[in-house]
Amino acid sequence: MATKHKPFLYVETSVFGFYYDPEPRNAVRREAVVTMFNQIRIGILEATTSSRTVLELNRTAEPLRSRLMLLLDDVRLLDLDDAETERLATAYLRERAIPED
Repeated sequence: MATKHKPFLYVETSVFGFYYDPEPRNAVRREAVVTMFNQIRIGILEATTSSRTVLELNRTAEPLRSRLMLLLDDVRLLDLDDAETERLATAYLRERAIPED
């Protein structure tokens, strides 16, 4: 019998942000992200993120920062080359693939 693999996700900063987003226009996104994190927590999904995302979450003001950091408990940290991560982030910003904030 073949072993089934869990879906494997990379979770970037804005996804964490939607978990606690109070804006009514983002209600559907918030609900989807809460469902996703619940599925990660119970083992249906496997998730990872980078040290860059952790740095960005750490820049959030309290009390939200502490709440966001708790979401990391069930997310595995990728072992990445920080210089390469920074290079990619800079390229994404330069090409406006992601917003600066």
